[in-house]
Amino acid sequence: MTVSSYSASIPTPPPRYYPDERDERFMPAAHSPRSRRRIAHPPMQQADEEPRRLPELKTDVDDRDNLVTCVCPSGGAGLSVTASLLALSLGDRGRSCALVDADCMAGGLDVLLGIEREQGMRMSGIEAPLGKIEGEALVQELPCWQNVRVLGSDPWNGGAAQWWEVQAAIDALVQTQDVVVVDAGRGACLDQIPALARSPMLMLVELTVLGLARARSMMKTIARTRGRGSDSEALWLLGMHPRGSPQRSRRIGVAQAADYLGHEIVAALHPRTALAGALLDGVGIAKVPREYRRTFEALANGVEAVIGRGAA
Repeated sequence: MTVSSYSASIPTPPPRYYPDERDERFMPAAHSPRSRRRIAHPPMQQADEEPRRLPELKTDVDDRDNLVTCVCPSGGAGLSVTASLLALSLGDRGRSCALVDADCMAGGLDVLLGIEREQGMRMSGIEAPLGKIEGEALVQELPCWQNVRVLGSDPWNGGAAQWWEVQAAIDALVQTQDVVVVDAGRGACLDQIPALARSPMLMLVELTVLGLARARSMMKTIARTRGRGSDSEALWLLGMHPRGSPQRSRRIGVAQAADYLGHEIVAALHPRTALAGALLDGVGIAKVPREYRRTFEALANGVEAVIGRGAA
C-alpha cells in the first residue's frame, strides 16, 4: 500500500460545531439554500442576536438521577465499550439516551463506535462562554449511533475540551434526555465536576491484583466526594477479566473481589474475541453480545429503578 493510498483511507475528521462562515456548505439555511443544518448558538451569541431568548439554565450540573457516570481506574479494560453497551441497552428500552465522552485527553468514542464519518457535533465544537448550552439544539446536532445520541471527544481537533464546556454539555443533555451515560475514563474530571461523582455510577473493575487495588482507592475517593449517607445501591461494580491471560492461570473470582472491595459485584465478564475484532476493524458495535445480554439487562434494570425513584 502506498503512502497516498493509505492516507486516503483515513477518515476525515468531522467539521467543527461552528465552522468557518465563509464555507457555504455550512452556512445557516437563511444564507444558503443548500444547507439545512441547524446551528445551536452559544448563549453569548444568542443573547446578542435575540436578548429575550437567552436560556435560563443553571451554571452547574444538577444532581440528577438520570445521569450515569462510568469510570474505570485501570486503562484499557474496556470502559468505553461498557458505557456504550449500557447506553445501547437503555436505548433499546425506548429511553431517549445520550452517550458522552468525557475522557477528553484520549477521546475517540465515535471512532470506536464506527460513526467517525457521521457529520455532527464533537466536543471540540462545544462553546459555552456562560457555562450554558441550549439542550434541544445540542441534541439535534449530535450524531446518532443505533438509537443513542453520541457526543464524542476529539482532542486532535483543537486540544482537550475545558471542564466547564464538558459540564455545560452534560447539563444540557440531562435536561432533555431520559438518561445520559458519561464515559469518564479514569475519573480525572470527577474533581472538576463533582456531580459526576455524586451521580449513579458504574465502575468497571479489572480483576487483577493491581486492578482491585486501584478500584478500592477510587471507591474511597468517591465515598469522600459523596459524603455520608450516600446511596450504595447507585454504585454498580462490574468485573472484567484481563485480556490475554492464560486459560490455566488462576483468575480472581467475583466473591474474592467483592470481599476485598467490600461491595457486591454485578458480574464478571470475559473479553470477547469477535467484539474486539470488530472494534479493531473499525466496524463498531452492532449489538450487545449474547454472552453479555443478561448482565447489561441487570444493569439497565438498576438504572431504571434509580430513575423511577427519582421521578417519584
